[in-house]
Amino acid sequence: SLGQARIADPGDQRDYVDSLEAESAALRSALGARGIRLSDVVTYARTFNGFAATVRTGDLADLPSLGVTAQPVRRFYPATAEPVKAPGVRPPIAAAPLGGASVAVLDTGVDPAHPLLANRLDPGYDAVDGDDDPAPAGDPRGGRREASGTALAGILVAAGERVLPIRVAGLQPATQGSGLEDVAVSDQLLAGLERAVDPDGDGA
Repeated sequence: SLGQARIADPGDQRDYVDSLEAESAALRSALGARGIRLSDVVTYARTFNGFAATVRTGDLADLPSLGVTAQPVRRFYPATAEPVKAPGVRPPIAAAPLGGASVAVLDTGVDPAHPLLANRLDPGYDAVDGDDDPAPAGDPRGGRREASGTALAGILVAAGERVLPIRVAGLQPATQGSGLEDVAVSDQLLAGLERAVDPDGDGA
């Protein structure tokens, strides 16, 4: 990956990322030529050199023929406790900005309308939905709404930091049944890490 290559010059970093992405595309093309169909492809080059994709179970045995090592996508679960109001404790206020780089929060969505976070959030990324809106999701049936990302961002802002919100976890379809669960998936975490180290996506 770019992180392992330890390349200092931004232009050289972009060239290196381009070369890794071209290699990945060539490999996927070779797999396609052998009849292996990939879908939902996401390429990584900055923190991990590889790609995530959905592949038919019957094609898994053919992947090693081109030197591909397949790893299953794993699910992991954030803390289930939600912030609660403590009697007699005043809400925090935003400390004066410390300056310097923003702190990336890889968690559930962050609520940009929260008054504590006003003017302290950088444009973020949603690795769950694959867009630039890392706002928290809510259960369409009512009730639950993602809150841990907003709470963590609030702690950082109260300490004087700016925050780069990156949603890598949240309400997603459960593996069993038809409901939703608070979950993160390893390929979404990798996508979030890629954006955290390269927020503008320019390859450097």
